[in-house]
Amino acid sequence: MDSSNLVTFRFGFVADYAVVERLLDIESRGATFTLEDEGHFRVHPPAVLTDDDKSFLRQRRDEALAIVQYMFSEEWKTWRPA
Repeated sequence: MDSSNLVTFRFGFVADYAVVERLLDIESRGATFTLEDEGHFRVHPPAVLTDDDKSFLRQRRDEALAIVQYMFSEEWKTWRPA
């Protein structure tokens, strides 16, 4: 992976920009993400997802899951700017 395509978040979390951008695009269409047991996440409402979104998320599942998990982490939820 080319490091120029990486995004560094608070606390040093690093993610591929393409995955971040896709999740933001899905969210901008009215979707929300929820964490499920056993390392899965869901998109609500699922009708927001296009066939291309579904294919992308299947291919990049682990990366997308890591981003969603980060967004639900205690560090993210409790962080406040100085």
